[in-house]
Amino acid sequence: SSAVLDVAALHVFDTLGALDAGRGIEETVALAAALADGDGGVPSLASRIVAAVATVRATEIDDIHLAGCVTPSSVVVSVALALAASLPALAARRGDDLLRACVAGYEAMGRFGRAIDGPALLGRGLWPTPLCAGIGAAATAGVLLGLPPAALAHALGLAGAAATGINTRGAAPTGRWLTVATGAANGVLAALAAGRAMTCDPLLFDGRWSAATGIALDPDVLCTPFAGAFELSALSFKPWCGARQTMTATAAFRDLLAESGADAEGLREVQVEVPEAHRAMIDRPRLAADRQESFADLRYAFGLVAFAPDGLFDVQRDALCRDPRIDALAGKIRITGDAALTQPYPVRWPARVTILAADGTQYMRETMLAPGDPGTDFGWDAVAAKRARLTGGSSAVAARDMAICLALAAGGAIGPVLAASGFGGDAAAAPR
Repeated sequence: SSAVLDVAALHVFDTLGALDAGRGIEETVALAAALADGDGGVPSLASRIVAAVATVRATEIDDIHLAGCVTPSSVVVSVALALAASLPALAARRGDDLLRACVAGYEAMGRFGRAIDGPALLGRGLWPTPLCAGIGAAATAGVLLGLPPAALAHALGLAGAAATGINTRGAAPTGRWLTVATGAANGVLAALAAGRAMTCDPLLFDGRWSAATGIALDPDVLCTPFAGAFELSALSFKPWCGARQTMTATAAFRDLLAESGADAEGLREVQVEVPEAHRAMIDRPRLAADRQESFADLRYAFGLVAFAPDGLFDVQRDALCRDPRIDALAGKIRITGDAALTQPYPVRWPARVTILAADGTQYMRETMLAPGDPGTDFGWDAVAAKRARLTGGSSAVAARDMAICLALAAGGAIGPVLAASGFGGDAAAAPR
């Protein structure tokens, strides 16, 4: 429907902002150089996919599917744009064709994330997004390439057979983003191979995949007939940079400070309650020491809210904010798990924050939703404002790209969005 395509176009718009903001990150600069070494200066389809996926994902501002704990647009939109930029026949297609391929990728990646209970895998050292990246990429590419259903099934199976979700961090510049990106590239290769009649075990996901990987997979989630709500509708936008596990509490703390008028520096104590499932991830024994640690450090996020709010939108984080007031606030924060807040998890990731002001007054806020979650008011204007704040770009650039993405849903040309993404296309339509 046109409403579904409009939502898909909004996520493309959000992803364009991540592509723009992420190109200066240390890891993406290093990866771009490595890809250039391998391609001899002429980008291949694989290198375009790898560069785009890693760039978007490294920003920590791309959208997320909470119930599957996957970040699909970093894969789905990047693959759709890279394919269209690399294959002239696809670049000549209508914009709504590209969006339909994205919807298929969101559906496959979201369902697979739910089928493997992605949120539960984090505690095992597995990262759901690279586990599901090939599945989402194969579905996106398969639909955009026009594969018949049987070939598309083989593409999904080939991608699933190559899936890995081992979480590797490493010191900066970390190569962890490469694991997501190569998973996506593998998924596209699977679709291209299936288009050339290559096959896989059609019963792979009926037990053998779980037996081989040790990951339980619920086939009912994959096979349940469509009931009118796409996985796309379950995506959450990220309102600023960070791990989504920190954002509901951070938003609650921000709102408490604003509503109470309490002086953050004078707070006596701060109590944070979250689902036990991700308490350990965000409850760090010391403040973040580098960029990667900062995203999941709830105490650091609270410090930015209170004393350096622009830092929430700093994608590169070459130097973290060092302020004695942040250190002092961090020492007053206690983070615990709460069974009641675990009940709606993982469909929702709630939080309860209580502050004790300098005068002894206590203020509490419990919320089920963070800004950007389904059901919150986070539409085109909010995404445009987020982009301008992240990139320091003009509102005119954001307005231009908004118009380009809206035109996709109406069946407009793909060229302008390729130019806006940096992949090519009608350069005159998208000056940098």
